[in-house]
Amino acid sequence: MATFLLSGCASNAPFDNSKNGVCTPEQSQLVTDHIGAQISAFQDQDFEKAYSYAAVSFQKDIDLDSFTQSIEARYFMLIENDGVDFGQCEIITGDVIQIVIVKSSKNNFALNYVLSLEDGKLGVVAAVVTSASENTIT
Repeated sequence: MATFLLSGCASNAPFDNSKNGVCTPEQSQLVTDHIGAQISAFQDQDFEKAYSYAAVSFQKDIDLDSFTQSIEARYFMLIENDGVDFGQCEIITGDVIQIVIVKSSKNNFALNYVLSLEDGKLGVVAAVVTSASENTIT
């Protein structure tokens, strides 16, 4: 199982006083917009822009070069994909967990993205590949 940290910005107002459970439609939209923008930056191979979505805590621990190397080595599916689908969004003890299915011509990858609020910004703090399944076209 691969784990990686990523992140960025968004208004925290929809997440004020959030309780554990399924995200509201507004929260889900902010989360999918955030993750989608980062994945678009990966597709454009604009790693600096993708890195700008990283949580403040992540950026303090991981520099841009290390981030880029890790993405290229372990998260190739984010760079070269045939689209993404967003599954359930859930808040658990202050973190947002978003299921993302990354599609490619050979495999589909399920990832659990973990986002948090740091310094008032929504940001991805981890992306965990939970499964890969062969893409069968019928």
